[in-house]
Amino acid sequence: MMMTFPQDVQERLNVYVYRLIDPRSGSTFYVGKGINNRVFGHLNCNIGQDEDFVSAKQSVIQSIRNSGLEPIVVIHRHGMDDETAKEVEAALIDAYQQLTNIQAGVGSNDFGPRTVYEILREYSSKEIEIAEGHKLLFITIGNGGENDGIGLYDRVRLAWRVNFERARRATHVLAIRNGIVMEVYSNLCWAPATSANFPILNNDIPGRFGFSGEVAPIPDRELYLNRRIPSDYRLRGASNPIRYSYD
Repeated sequence: MMMTFPQDVQERLNVYVYRLIDPRSGSTFYVGKGINNRVFGHLNCNIGQDEDFVSAKQSVIQSIRNSGLEPIVVIHRHGMDDETAKEVEAALIDAYQQLTNIQAGVGSNDFGPRTVYEILREYSSKEIEIAEGHKLLFITIGNGGENDGIGLYDRVRLAWRVNFERARRATHVLAIRNGIVMEVYSNLCWAPATSANFPILNNDIPGRFGFSGEVAPIPDRELYLNRRIPSDYRLRGASNPIRYSYD
């Protein structure tokens, strides 16, 4: 496999969106946006150890190589500017649900795929009213569902780039999908995202944190569950999944 693009090829590609495919199954396991030789940096894990779910992606790549094969690289679309590439990347992440990307594409939470029921719920649900004394930490999760063996609780509690001291002050974590509160957690204990603190993790994830907690009492759930979060906490096009109701 050619592991670099020549300079003249880089100039023709401009910004591109690519897919990594497992040759054993033909399934796409990663979607990314790049310029120059970024795609090859991903294959060689030269991107930075705190990148979202790098361990999961690299685990798949290593498994493929242990089988004597190499991931198939598809440049899905090229010749784009950065903003267009972000939209294409987000659309592909929505389309290929079983990915090792942990974070949804830019704008996916605003305009990504929904069922008719989800559309109706999102745009007709009542907006939450934050109770006095409650400090809410909103965590937006993707649309992959919980059919991949990862339950809602584990999906929402790991592993986030947060201000540790600020996160510790939260009284509740609200799991958000498509702007709607899916669950409410309380009695929170935040800790670094290490396999010692969270055995579900195969590897430590430096610079990231997770929490342990429990489903909130019924009165608190009734305040927030299945309601829409305020627009102030839903910045259109924002890719950061973390929002706070407090300073």
